[in-house]
Amino acid sequence: MDLTGILIMITFSTTPMIYFLMAYSNKIYYSYTIVLLSIGIFFIVSIWGGFSFINKMVKLRALLFVILSFYCLLLPLHSKYLETASYANYALYRLCLQYGSFGIGLIFYLTKFPECTTKSNKYDLFGSSHQIWHIWIIIASVVTYYSMFFLCKCYTNFTNGVPNEINWTQKFFKLQYFMNKFN
Repeated sequence: MDLTGILIMITFSTTPMIYFLMAYSNKIYYSYTIVLLSIGIFFIVSIWGGFSFINKMVKLRALLFVILSFYCLLLPLHSKYLETASYANYALYRLCLQYGSFGIGLIFYLTKFPECTTKSNKYDLFGSSHQIWHIWIIIASVVTYYSMFFLCKCYTNFTNGVPNEINWTQKFFKLQYFMNKFN
């Protein structure tokens, strides 16, 4: 159940990024979206569909997790190469933080550290690898939210690399002026 939720989170949190980075090229946008959703849905269906070989093999599940994560990192690199968005460098930095957090959590998940260092059950209540894995997933979720907010802001402020006439602070002050006028 945990892996399914995380796969859903990775799959559907990456779709806004595809839009913000590839909105200027419909063919690339649709191809990235279709491939990402196909990979994500295949992994989710294979886990929930009763394919026992996936449910029993922890390393295969981890490999599926890594494949999906690396596919998501391919997008900002491609956007930077095509120069479809002037803010692709910033997106790449934030995505590396996001998927780096997923990766660190995956390392704890695979190695079962710190349980692998002791024979006793002293990590049953606090500090088990599963709990540490969830902490890193929560960190990645916060970074994902921050990344999507940043990409939305960049997409709104820049059109083909040229800033719009009205920036965010001007929009905010115009909204405040409008609100004060009616109070």
